Amino acid sequence: MTLASATFLTTSCGGTGQPGCTLTGHTTFTEYNKAYVTDLDRNRLDSVELTDGSFTFHVSDSVDAPYALYLTLEDPKDPMNEMNMPFIVEAGEIRMELGEYIRISGTPQNRGVQQFLDGLQTCKDAVMLKKDLTAEDIRDIFSDYYKTQISLNKDNALGRYIYKAYGSRLTDTDREQVEALISPEPAKQ
Repeated sequence: MTLASATFLTTSCGGTGQPGCTLTGHTTFTEYNKAYVTDLDRNRLDSVELTDGSFTFHVSDSVDAPYALYLTLEDPKDPMNEMNMPFIVEAGEIRMELGEYIRISGTPQNRGVQQFLDGLQTCKDAVMLKKDLTAEDIRDIFSDYYKTQISLNKDNALGRYIYKAYGSRLTDTDREQVEALISPEPAKQ
């Protein structure tokens, strides 16, 4: 009986053995009352009203190839005040907690998003502690971080997201190196 129930739960999400993708989360920021899922060009794909700061999106019935989107929280009193959080659409349930600390978990590539954001914060903190850095030094430090992260994720949606979102911050040499590595984005469903 238990095995049959587990099989039903696994296949019922996607219908064909390809489980769907659900995004659930919560924010402690009370100025936001609506959440949107947008593509990387900020085109709105879906929206929900926040209920006590909570949101749920059924993003996809099945996911053949993971891809990146944003969760966007918007302040109705100040449209310029919005929070954008990347996530990777892949089979499973993605969980986000947006507050003083930002946490994303639930699927392998979304744990990778969390690791990327944590590393980015560590990089920023290290730069803040150094004295006498020039603007060029700072650009080189961040470019190296982005290049490393893209290289580590060259064959997945996280690497493509990092390249799209941060590629303009790469030095010319680093950009040439990662462009030769990064896999093309698969067609969306």
